[in-house]
Amino acid sequence: MIMGQKRKMKEQNNKMELIEEFKENIKAGKPLTKSAFYYLSDKSVQGLFEMEQSEEYKKCIYFNVEEDMLAIAKYIAEEHVDKKHIIFTDWGCGNGQISKIITHDLIKRGFDVTYMPVDISEKALQEATEEHCGEKVKSVLTLFENLGHIFPLSVPKNTVVVHGFLGNTVGNFEKDKINNIIKSVKEEVIVNMQVVKINNEQDKDKIIKAYLNKGMQKILLGPFELCGFEESDFEFDGAGYLRHRVKFEDGMIKTSVELAKDVSLEGVTIKAGTSYDTIESRRFTLDEFKDFMAPSCGDNVNMISKTGCIAVCEASKQEKTKTHEKLI
Repeated sequence: MIMGQKRKMKEQNNKMELIEEFKENIKAGKPLTKSAFYYLSDKSVQGLFEMEQSEEYKKCIYFNVEEDMLAIAKYIAEEHVDKKHIIFTDWGCGNGQISKIITHDLIKRGFDVTYMPVDISEKALQEATEEHCGEKVKSVLTLFENLGHIFPLSVPKNTVVVHGFLGNTVGNFEKDKINNIIKSVKEEVIVNMQVVKINNEQDKDKIIKAYLNKGMQKILLGPFELCGFEESDFEFDGAGYLRHRVKFEDGMIKTSVELAKDVSLEGVTIKAGTSYDTIESRRFTLDEFKDFMAPSCGDNVNMISKTGCIAVCEASKQEKTKTHEKLI
């Protein structure tokens, strides 16, 4: 893993600050919707991997993944046919399975590829590194907010850096925040999204069902357990499922959990029945995705398959004057 002692301490402090923020929001009854909260716990990250493997999730959220990833690889190869080396950074890498389709295809096309998974979770980085076994891998543990401070990389000649935001990564962020992060990068950024078609209530119900599983249960409970909560503090049904609520409105998946009994957290008593808004994630139609990515990508948003599209923020031609940490 690429990380000096100073940066390692900074990232550990970032995690502790997020846990403290989570606690304070619990005590104040505030929403717990910040996506970073749900990548602090190994349990949450494992839950994410399990949810992504569920049949409902594959049907409604992760469909035609291989076709989309191969289309992205083709796009990169054709845009950078004059380059020999590609550094592919995978922001919010998860277990690295979908990005492996891209890197393997680029290698088959004759490129020398370095895979760079970037995540706040050490467990995710470890899984992604193992998934890309046999490739050149340089992993980076960091928050998305630090993206502009880490890049651009110092790279050899004939090398291009391409940043990938794959799957539903950008859907977990507020519009202004993620676009500002992307605009802070001086290299090429490719944002991938599988667009949805919502024609009726049945389509909404299918999306909701994709989030009603034990994988999501682990994701939601992970940060609470880091704060001292136990599973028994929450309400479960007879089959052992967490009674978390999921609704789909205004293009957004919204989840919530409710306490089953009084809980004391750092001297504050939180009453049974207290409900917390938890994970929120957007699902886009094509027009919604175009609008969402317009601040950083303009009108450079195009379909690359029957169901998937990409938004491209091209590298800035201006020289970066700020001194950056050297990672390569």
